[in-house]
Amino acid sequence: MLEPPPSSTAAPQRRTTTRPSACVSCRGFIYTMTLEKTRDIATLKVVGAPDRTIAGLILQEALTLGLLGYATGAVLISGTYQYFPRRVVVTAFDQFVLLVIVVGICVVASLVGIWKALRVDPTAALGGGA
Repeated sequence: MLEPPPSSTAAPQRRTTTRPSACVSCRGFIYTMTLEKTRDIATLKVVGAPDRTIAGLILQEALTLGLLGYATGAVLISGTYQYFPRRVVVTAFDQFVLLVIVVGICVVASLVGIWKALRVDPTAALGGGA
């Protein structure tokens, strides 16, 4: 196993800035999707859908996108790792931790979209807003 150089401090700094930036990026994407669906959300409210259902739909969408990204990354890594000159050992535990981090980022990112969706006025479905 390769040991990092003793003066290398870039890796821990990179890890601490990657997670928040991933969360902000995912949050913006979910928020934008929620804004695009304002009329659909308002229509759900008009027909009597509870807030819990609307929040669940947004959370499911965020988790689906995150898990698709995780699966795509896993497939790409498993198919191309032999072409890189430096090998890194990725254990099953590492993959599980990454999955937990992805799910956590998706849940946190979806909170802003859920907050916006629950504030949608039902009259937006009737052409009075949005």
